[in-house]
Amino acid sequence: MKKAILILLVGLFWCNVGVAADTDWVKTDHNIAYYMLDGWTIIFVNAYKGFNDNEIVYTLQKNSDIISCDRNGRNYETCYKPKGQQD
Repeated sequence: MKKAILILLVGLFWCNVGVAADTDWVKTDHNIAYYMLDGWTIIFVNAYKGFNDNEIVYTLQKNSDIISCDRNGRNYETCYKPKGQQD
């Protein structure tokens, strides 16, 4: 019984890793200000210490679309969207 539970747990962990790496993100040509003026809403903000600067990641949503924008300490912004999603 213990072996069956162990095999089940290992199988679930293995499947979870395979599904999580399924989304490809592509860089967009716009910044956070463009998306905010276009009607996107910030739904989540995460700040952390990067290698050289502090990093802030903004997650924006409009309808069911998601965009993630990264801003470092030098105010350099890069936004990404899931591959296949319209701007």
